[in-house]
Amino acid sequence: MKITKTQLRKIIKEEISRLKEGKYSDAPLYRLADVARRDWKKVSPYAQPYLDALGTLDDINDKYMFDSGSSIVAYFLSNARSWKGAIAKEVKKELNMRLKKAR
Repeated sequence: MKITKTQLRKIIKEEISRLKEGKYSDAPLYRLADVARRDWKKVSPYAQPYLDALGTLDDINDKYMFDSGSSIVAYFLSNARSWKGAIAKEVKKELNMRLKKAR
């Protein structure tokens, strides 16, 4: 199914409002990864493995193979600097808050 530009704008607007309302504050990490995948058109090849790993985690305290969830989040954030926009700002803000709580 192909999404029109109008539908995409509506989806993005809804995601921004959900993020700003804090509706993702208790969402699993894989949900935030899903939001990132839908919004970030050309994912950085450096961030891609961390986004994939993030997509398998429920919580920042989970493990991904031998890595902690918090290290996956930290590495994703450091490699996601090219992801811009309102959704990116809100998702990164949420991930940073979770990272600070975990440390």
